Amino acid sequence: MSYRCQICGSTFKKPDGPTSSRHINSNKHKGALIKKGTSTSLTRERRISSSAKQPTDMIFSRLENLENQMKFVISKITKIESNSAQSSLTMTYSELERLEQQILKIIPRGDSISVDELLSKRQFKQTPFNNIEKAILALIDGQKIEGTEGKSKFKVDGYIGRLIQP
Repeated sequence: MSYRCQICGSTFKKPDGPTSSRHINSNKHKGALIKKGTSTSLTRERRISSSAKQPTDMIFSRLENLENQMKFVISKITKIESNSAQSSLTMTYSELERLEQQILKIIPRGDSISVDELLSKRQFKQTPFNNIEKAILALIDGQKIEGTEGKSKFKVDGYIGRLIQP
């Protein structure tokens, strides 16, 4: 037994075929609706208008609800960004020295390590990358380590991927 769509004439094996969203959104079905002078959006509007007194009020209330949700999400993002910026900016000199010492302990003398390997160490998991980057740059400026280009996902100062302790 086959089932036929009353609008476009398509045939289906299953009884829910003519009412499936896949069929309703097909070009053939939409074309037939346009030829008849109706569309699925018009029938939906008629259903909304028959169930609600004023559809514009419902649309405006939905828009207002979306605006409130957007304001809430934006406020949360702003709060998170300000907290992360504040935590990365408030690094004391003692914390910088502590990070420098940890980095020097990890890199053996005369050997090298990639920035990715350094960041994968347990003691750096909770430390923001900005702070680690500041410590690495301070060590390079103090000529305690050398930074070279290398294969690394994370780059210090845009190009340093490998650290060498001479």
